[in-house]
Amino acid sequence: MAEDTEMTPEEDAALKAQETGELAPVESAEPEEGRAVADVYPEPGTQARRKHEEAVPFERFDQLNQRLAAAEQQLSQANEYRERWARLEERQKQAAEAQAAARAAVEAAERAKARPDPELDPSGARSWDAEQRAIRAEQQVAWMSQQLGQFAQGQQVQNANYDMQNWLAFQVPQARMRFPDYDTRVDFARAARA
Repeated sequence: MAEDTEMTPEEDAALKAQETGELAPVESAEPEEGRAVADVYPEPGTQARRKHEEAVPFERFDQLNQRLAAAEQQLSQANEYRERWARLEERQKQAAEAQAAARAAVEAAERAKARPDPELDPSGARSWDAEQRAIRAEQQVAWMSQQLGQFAQGQQVQNANYDMQNWLAFQVPQARMRFPDYDTRVDFARAARA
């Protein structure tokens, strides 16, 4: 009977591994019931290593490297074009400002020529100045009325959205009371619309 209670070294190692919570490899000449010993007691971390040990074919690796190089080249070209475009826009802006300044200078010179000399014709100069102030005031009134119209249109859109939200806030609870599957129907309608 003493022979029945003795444990083999493999069983002793398995018991110690079980007590510590680790799985130890069992070195046995005969696996139990047709299963491999490694399947019964696999080494810790073996499965994780197997997943990472899978080899990638060189052709696929080379193809991915070529795609990466092409993407990097396209990115650098896009950045270069973006920089060129920004420089062109800046030049265009400077040219437009220069043209506007030149036009303003020409208009100022024409106005100065059109204005009567205050020493020779003081009343004509005053009337001309008053006329110019009236023209500027009319332009400002036109600009302000345009801005007010745009503001009114924006306010109308905002009011319409607000009214719609209030209407929905009132209608949705009523619809949920009438139709128990209201949310399902709405989800279906959204999915069909998308």
